[in-house]
Amino acid sequence: MKIKDKISAVLSHRQMPWIMALLAMFLILPSLRVGWQLDDNFHRLILLGKTPPSGVKISPLSLFSFLNGDSVKTHALMDEGYLPWWTLEDIRIRFFRPLTIFTHWLDYRLWPNNAALMHLQSILWYGALIAAAAFFYRRMLGAGWVAGLAAFFYAADKAHGVPAGWLANRNAVLAAFFGLLTLILHDRWRRDGWRPARALAPLSFLLALLSAEFGVGTAAYLFAYAVFIERGRRSDKFLSLLPYGLILTLWLVGYHAFGYGAWGSGYYVDPAREPLEFMKSIGFKAPLLLAGQWLGFPLGPAAVLPTNVVRIAWQISLAASVVMVAALSPLLRHNALARFWGLGMLLSLLPICAVFPNERLFFFVGIGTMGLLSKFIQTLREHPSWFYRRRFWRFFAYGLSGLFLLIHGVLSPMLLPLSSLGSTFVEPFIAKAAESLPNDSNITQQDLILVNPPLVFFAHHLPITLFLQDRPLPHTFRVLAQGSSSLQIKRIGERSLSIRPQDGFMNTVNEILFRSASHPMAVGQKVLMTGMSVEIASLTADGRPVEAIFRFDVPLDEASMRWMQWKNGVYVPFVPPSIGQTITLSPVTLFDR
Repeated sequence: MKIKDKISAVLSHRQMPWIMALLAMFLILPSLRVGWQLDDNFHRLILLGKTPPSGVKISPLSLFSFLNGDSVKTHALMDEGYLPWWTLEDIRIRFFRPLTIFTHWLDYRLWPNNAALMHLQSILWYGALIAAAAFFYRRMLGAGWVAGLAAFFYAADKAHGVPAGWLANRNAVLAAFFGLLTLILHDRWRRDGWRPARALAPLSFLLALLSAEFGVGTAAYLFAYAVFIERGRRSDKFLSLLPYGLILTLWLVGYHAFGYGAWGSGYYVDPAREPLEFMKSIGFKAPLLLAGQWLGFPLGPAAVLPTNVVRIAWQISLAASVVMVAALSPLLRHNALARFWGLGMLLSLLPICAVFPNERLFFFVGIGTMGLLSKFIQTLREHPSWFYRRRFWRFFAYGLSGLFLLIHGVLSPMLLPLSSLGSTFVEPFIAKAAESLPNDSNITQQDLILVNPPLVFFAHHLPITLFLQDRPLPHTFRVLAQGSSSLQIKRIGERSLSIRPQDGFMNTVNEILFRSASHPMAVGQKVLMTGMSVEIASLTADGRPVEAIFRFDVPLDEASMRWMQWKNGVYVPFVPPSIGQTITLSPVTLFDR
């Protein structure tokens, strides 16, 4: 038997869904060693019942409620060192994920100090997700190799690695699982007439929404199903969507009524409260997301890149998206199933355009992508002359399919195990940074000032890291500026200095997480905190602070002030310049050695 025939036999095997589930779980087994990373530490603090450094206990139901729009509480978090000084005080980043919270609560009731078993639960959920995807592809594409190929592409997608391997991102796996279960049940109801599915499908949709917000992507495929798959009268088709529409409406009303959602952040956009911003974000993010899903472009690094670099990436992604649409257009014109996959894919892009582009968001987009890709390969293999009448386009399509097979069939399965370790990328740097901070008892009476951390987002994780390690905490914790661009620091008085980043403040996505460009600061605006105030001295042309003046309650040289800077991968003592003197700190990165 030829290798091609052996592969086809495996892809067509009646146990294919379980084979794919086992393969997927095997590929992400390295995540058993990931441990607790970033937000996991915040969750650990809450679920172990520890009193955080702020002294305010947080309910487990608030596991994904980071900022609730209360300006007093937000300012208190800024004052305690958990947020940058430029944070918008009425910002809201608050998510409703009770089903996911229950799975984390279960972890901490059964094995609170065993991260490997927590990750094992995530791996089992991922296996269930892939089995559901394989069953859905088989229902839609038949029992042949085409459905098996789509299931393999989906199971081995490297974009799934971080959410499957990062405990705090388990919500994405759960939402996708219950979303696919909804689609399977809906198809059984509408095509097979299985009556229990009439109630079970909407219930499963509700569970998807209660797992994570982007479970709303399920609705994209339900709508596409009614348009391109279901037969019968148009009124009957859309009446079948009524239960889902009712659930979605009630969920949205309750979601906003109880103060959930994200507003004021440069990382998130609230479609209901910021419709114009959301429309603009679709134009910017959709090409990046499409190119990331189809061509495997890494999107995660964009969060720490300067905005001008991200703009170039958008231009490349837009051009690539146009080329792909042109190549797929003959198939989309002639095949209703291809249009179902394509419309579901595009509509499921919309909700994730409310978040800064990241491959962690691809679970629902990937459903349509892999279905459409497998249909593209099948048509090109079995009907090339019908597919493309002109020889140029036929050869181009063959080359494109070869590229897709290389990306999704070879490279992605190889990279998925590594991707499942992706959340471990930062934690060693945070741990090493924490080790370099003062550990003596004097620090509890001192103000710790970090002048130029490479990434402010990770710098503000340090108080929780120190607390979980039972390390002494400083009297106050201050972060002045991100050091990713050179900093010009001038001492303008006994108790004050000014800082001018070469690229201005808030120049990367991780800096604008807590204040979007639509909520600019003003010249002369002051931020008051314990022992320190910050005044905006000037702005860039696009409205970002370019110079800030920091005034302290005591002279900068006093023993109560503990100054540190990032250098060679750790924090080392920093000596403020003399009055009237200006010094320049070179750009730094996490990788400095």
